[in-house]
Amino acid sequence: MRSKLSKVLLAVLMTVGPAALVPAATASAAPARPAMSMVDCTQNDFLWVYYHETNGDPNDNHLCFANAGTIDFTYYCKWGCWLDQFYTGNNVVQYKADDRWQPAGGVAKNVHFTFPNHPGGVDLQAMRIF
Repeated sequence: MRSKLSKVLLAVLMTVGPAALVPAATASAAPARPAMSMVDCTQNDFLWVYYHETNGDPNDNHLCFANAGTIDFTYYCKWGCWLDQFYTGNNVVQYKADDRWQPAGGVAKNVHFTFPNHPGGVDLQAMRIF
């Protein structure tokens, strides 16, 4: 019986390979990447986002973010968000408006980005830091 069990176990290991011997926690252990998070607006390294809700005053609100990732602004604005301007800080940034990420290559670090052709801002769905 033991010989038969050994042969079956050996056949299974040869089929799945040596990865089957590594515990799952060890096999998938990759360094965790920090998520984009809201921070106090205390440093120029952060992404500063100035926005207002529909029917609100331009530049009525501002939030700051750090770390790579994406923030969905529909969470912050019940009736819709309008992006008035943003400062990229030490980040390359994109904004999502009109159901697409803009600009294609992102906005470079340390850029104050405004919308002179759209003084009321653009319809903001999300922001992304690379």
